[in-house]
Amino acid sequence: ALTQVGTGCTYHVSPTNTVRGNGANTGTISVTAGTGCSWTAINTNDWITITANASSVGNQTISYSFTKNSNGVVRAGVINVGVNASAA
Repeated sequence: ALTQVGTGCTYHVSPTNTVRGNGANTGTISVTAGTGCSWTAINTNDWITITANASSVGNQTISYSFTKNSNGVVRAGVINVGVNASAA
């Protein structure tokens, strides 16, 4: 496989961290990327769902929802935003 990243692409996500109450809710993550720079959001949490814009090119807002935390244990989830790469 060959993965080649082009020059000139920079990425910024906001917020980088958020704390929520135990109820179900929704949220957004703003992705700022250079013109023509593609990216993908990767979610491996079974209690978080990406509801809009899981991948895009340039600036975009990712929308997500999460389920109620019904037990007394704090849980943490991560949505990674990374560079789209092609295999050859």
